[in-house]
Amino acid sequence: MSMQTATCHTAAKPGTALRALWIYIALKLAVLIFFAVNTRFVMDEFWHFTQPVWLFAGTFETIWSAKAVGYVLFFEIAHAIGWDATSMLIIGRLTMAALAIALVYITYRMARALGQDRLTALVAVALLLSISTFIERGFRLRSEPLAILLAACAVLAVMSDRTDRTRALLIAGLLSGFAFVTTQKSVYFNVALGAGLVTDALLARDILKGIKRGGLLVIGWALALAIYCIGFGGAQAGDVLHALVTGPLGLAVNGGNFYEGLSTFVLQTFTRNLVGWGLMAVGLLLIAARIFRMDGAPRVYLVHTILLTLFVFFHNQTWPYVFTMVLPFLAPYGAHSLMKIISRAGGSLVIPAALVAAVAIPSAAKNIRYVGMTIATS
Repeated sequence: MSMQTATCHTAAKPGTALRALWIYIALKLAVLIFFAVNTRFVMDEFWHFTQPVWLFAGTFETIWSAKAVGYVLFFEIAHAIGWDATSMLIIGRLTMAALAIALVYITYRMARALGQDRLTALVAVALLLSISTFIERGFRLRSEPLAILLAACAVLAVMSDRTDRTRALLIAGLLSGFAFVTTQKSVYFNVALGAGLVTDALLARDILKGIKRGGLLVIGWALALAIYCIGFGGAQAGDVLHALVTGPLGLAVNGGNFYEGLSTFVLQTFTRNLVGWGLMAVGLLLIAARIFRMDGAPRVYLVHTILLTLFVFFHNQTWPYVFTMVLPFLAPYGAHSLMKIISRAGGSLVIPAALVAAVAIPSAAKNIRYVGMTIATS
């Protein structure tokens, strides 16, 4: 059963709604690019972005990195194009914004693969771009944006090929592995996708299918790790693998003890995006209630998203950028719940319009205020 969205029976013509959504999405993407160029850099960005300096002249030679450095290859693009430090940073930000835009497109594709119509899929995109956490963090010079895109592509590969094609599962595993060597936090994506594939098979009472899915995913994942370890380590590939797998374990277990008050960021994203998070939570619950009547890609996606949501919010270092890991996967559920509300409004647009306004207006108002302040002080 696919995640069908209720048809919107309102006085507004679908064409008008589509045009309004396209305009809103285009404006939000323009804001994303503006933010990428004009937002102040923070300390972590400088640290991440300087790593290409050591990539082939120190990393795994004089600087033994326990942190996955796959993302550094992507940053090398900006280092190669830029002519000085300032240009490199700006180009780096723009390449990260390009990743965010690609992720927006993948979000649309995932919504369509779930069975949503074009209008609802665009609502999912608009919702994603309205969440302040995404619009303000999607362009940052960090490893997470690249990992999220790779993980989303892995999910889409499975969904687009009926979850059981050998090629699709191997590609999904390979992409999941590349996400892991981008940042080890991607183990959350990896486990969530594997659990989704296996759980769907077990609920369908097909153990052999579950073993096949899990095995092919692991083979693709292991191949990505082998490419990384041999490419960076050569004869010392085993040592690179050991550092990659065991390096962040201490931080993963005890990292939360190094900081205080990180739960404030969870409260902050909820209060600033109350309606948006609320729509996504309601949509997730509505679909989760049908888990035993689903099969295939929709159920794989559901289990994956539930687990990933739990991993993100029970992560012991709840920095704002961590929330961006789950937002693209929750957005289609938020769109589903909003369209459900519209379809049950009985022709009245008061409640749906209020919800849309509550999501879009605060986000747009803050964006306009920031753009105005930037122009005024430049």
